Order: sequence, then C-alpha cells, then structure tokens
Amino acid sequence: MNMNAGDKVKTKQPIDGFFKQSLPAGAPGIVLRTTMLGRADVVFTLPGLAGGSRTVEVSVDPRELVKI
Repeated sequence: MNMNAGDKVKTKQPIDGFFKQSLPAGAPGIVLRTTMLGRADVVFTLPGLAGGSRTVEVSVDPRELVKI
C-alpha cells in the first residue's frame, strides 16, 4: 500500500517490538514520512502511562497499517 506524509492510519494487528515500541491493534497514527526502504515513519497516539495520552514515533512496514 502506498503511504504518503500526512495520511491517517491505524494498525491492523498488535505490533510487538523488541527494539521498538509495541503497539496495540487499532492504534491511530499519522504518517510523517516514508523511507527509501519502503517503511513508514508514523507518530502514534497511545494511552499515557499515568492517564492522558502520549505520542510515539515508530518505523513500521506499511502492510501492517490501514488508511482511515
């Protein structure tokens, strides 16, 4: 799937990461940029650790995302 900067996306399924932030299924995000290797750098909004919300930037395979 072709992603462009500014696209609103969500994760298709949970994404576990040993060296990156784990993401739950359905986590909403906005694509910041795409890399030459075909990955998408996305800013996701997640529940905060002590309430509220927080944002994290994660590089993910576009096949793990759905445009919304």
